[in-house]
Amino acid sequence: MSKLEQNLKKIAKDPLAIRSLYFEGYDDEIPDQVAQCINLEKLDIAYSDIFKIPQFVSEFAKLKSFNFCGCRDLDWISNLVEYPALTSLGAHCKSIAHVEQIAELTQLEHLTITGNIDQLPQRLNQLKKLQSLELFALPMKTLPSVLAELPNLKILSVNTGGVSLDFDEVVAVLKQCQKLASLKLITSNLKLNEKISALQQLKKLDLSGNGLQKIPTELYQLHELTELDLGLNQLHNVPKGIGQLSNLKVLKLNSNWKNKIDLINLMNELHQFTKLKTLHLWSCQSLKQLPSNISACTQLQELDVDNNLLTDVPDSLYEMYWLKKLRLTTNPIQNDTKQKLRDWAEQNSVRLSVD
Repeated sequence: MSKLEQNLKKIAKDPLAIRSLYFEGYDDEIPDQVAQCINLEKLDIAYSDIFKIPQFVSEFAKLKSFNFCGCRDLDWISNLVEYPALTSLGAHCKSIAHVEQIAELTQLEHLTITGNIDQLPQRLNQLKKLQSLELFALPMKTLPSVLAELPNLKILSVNTGGVSLDFDEVVAVLKQCQKLASLKLITSNLKLNEKISALQQLKKLDLSGNGLQKIPTELYQLHELTELDLGLNQLHNVPKGIGQLSNLKVLKLNSNWKNKIDLINLMNELHQFTKLKTLHLWSCQSLKQLPSNISACTQLQELDVDNNLLTDVPDSLYEMYWLKKLRLTTNPIQNDTKQKLRDWAEQNSVRLSVD
């Protein structure tokens, strides 16, 4: 049964009970039967071939979330201002004028924009309640300064679709966003430097997939970080001092295989991460040994070191009854060690991948 058939079946059974509908990838018009769903709160047609939004959608008084990201063929919704209850919007914008209309939706808390625009209008500063903003694959050469005028912005995700952003300009804007706690940045040829230390407010930082070759030690001054993702880069090493990030709960350095990242400093300081719950080092193709004091990581629940050079594990690992998931596949682990790990995993209910 297709997604459309499932939707229509639910509507026929009890249209007033429908709270959310999904038409992702749909290649036709929104069915007329949807008009019966007067209690609809969420409508998602992202990346579909729908080209027109029927008038009845704007009449859904309870509609809070509407997502039409990636809808390249969709005629712009000229009556968007008639959706005053929206708190979450995903929009495919083809011009700055489209974003200016979005700025009229002053109740928005969450906004995602796709399209081919390379800047944001100043009027966006009307979104005083906006908490999260995602700019996906927008070819922006500079980070919009209007972001500093969004007083409640907590989560920001920026993907420039292969265009390069100047990191100094990024910091100049974002250090003014006092409530910004989470930043994800994907841009071509990112030049991370010492100015990263100015973003002291950050708790989550995702710089994966940027081709980074170096970690500036000033990154370690972000003591509030609980999540750090530097995976899918081209790092040569992890500089000394990473243990200063002692509040980390999630650390990802996976897929830094191109330059065979040297993880010795991380291994030497791993015992300092007493709050760490997730550690991803898979596909680094360089890790030869886990430290004997890894059991000092008493909160660690997920350890993924797949596709490395481990031949054995320290005896202390068998003391880590709190581990829930351990992946060691694509390592030259000795057969007797594999069996010992299987027995230990079964006894402690650990999800183990070792073959």
